[in-house]
Amino acid sequence: MLDIKNLSMVYETERGPIRAVNNISFSLVNGEILGLVGESGCGKSATLLSILGLVPYPGKIQSGKILFQGEDLTQKTSSEMRRIRGKDISMIFQDPMTTLNPVFKVGEQVRESLRIHDLIKATGGSWWSRRQQKNGNEIERVLELMREVGIPAPENRYFEYPFQFSGGMQQRAIIAIALSGSTKLLLADEPTTALDVTIQAQILELLRKINRVHGTSIIMVTHDLGMAAEFCQRIAVMYAGEIVEQGHTDQVLDNPKHPYTQGLLRSIPRIGATRRKLLPIPGSVPDLADLHETCPFHPRCDQVNEKCSLGTHTLREVEEEHFVKCALYC
Repeated sequence: MLDIKNLSMVYETERGPIRAVNNISFSLVNGEILGLVGESGCGKSATLLSILGLVPYPGKIQSGKILFQGEDLTQKTSSEMRRIRGKDISMIFQDPMTTLNPVFKVGEQVRESLRIHDLIKATGGSWWSRRQQKNGNEIERVLELMREVGIPAPENRYFEYPFQFSGGMQQRAIIAIALSGSTKLLLADEPTTALDVTIQAQILELLRKINRVHGTSIIMVTHDLGMAAEFCQRIAVMYAGEIVEQGHTDQVLDNPKHPYTQGLLRSIPRIGATRRKLLPIPGSVPDLADLHETCPFHPRCDQVNEKCSLGTHTLREVEEEHFVKCALYC
């Protein structure tokens, strides 16, 4: 379904180009759930925005291909992308309160996405009867979507404004908008941020149901490795705009190869485990405007060696479908 090849996205600034996404490659098959994990600022959300063609100025895709069902999205015009965006590929943004328009009723915002892609079509009869039939079909479809995502009493909630919805209900409304088209690929940018644990579990179960019932492929961006372990079939670990490790979830979490992945797992508190100190990764994420042609993690790495400063490295397969980008495996 999705094949990203050597994608790079940069922001042109006064300090020079900032490489938010640096030569990454990964693929996604029908019905698969992929997790993009890593610290804030490592390029996870920038990758999703690149797929949708929503990179904000002064950012631009510098090189690479984004093949969606065999077609390169980087070669599409703005009008062609508008026909794909929200229909074949949808996105759940991080903050539903700022995504929903505060001055429009929630039901009308879901209905708008149906109209944009002309998903409801009525035929036969006079112009007025067609108009009434179309409006009735649109509203009924919106109510069906609201029921599907678990919004109670949709006949009443249709006419309410976003501020009358809780955070969890707002996120369900965003998911209803994402499902309004014949969505084949769903991009979820930390969809459970700022939600309590119970609501997080409900949102994840809803996304799992969408994946199971509709066969929708999902890319989940998260910094929560526990969530990725529970929800994702494969994981790609990002650092400083690069994918440093990727593979099946069990491979990456049970047998991490890259020192950064190992550091992330060591820094997670574990209930019931023997008493031990948390071991945070020393240092901080590098300045993306001042990266050199070496491994960006080596200043923080506890396994650094002379190979780390010899130049960039490529993803290597260390076991079946488990890839690592590290000098330790060159």
